[in-house]
Amino acid sequence: MTAVVIAPAHLIRNWENEIHRFVQKENAQALTVHIVKGLKPYTLPKADIYLMHYLLLRGWKTYLPDAGLKYVVFDEIQELRHSGTE
Repeated sequence: MTAVVIAPAHLIRNWENEIHRFVQKENAQALTVHIVKGLKPYTLPKADIYLMHYLLLRGWKTYLPDAGLKYVVFDEIQELRHSGTE
């Protein structure tokens, strides 16, 4: 599984905690989670799930389509409708 969860900044740590609490791989290993930081893209470490907040999307918008992600989850997607959203 390679997924990215886009959420409001104040919910990122909550997502991380809930993933570790409720989601497991089939072989019972813990999922690896990486919290993306900063507007400037960097080589992402290998992880099962990446967490990122909405404000970072503008810096990562050209990188993410080619990142090989299978799933994208938008928590509180109404954040994309704000004026000035790219």
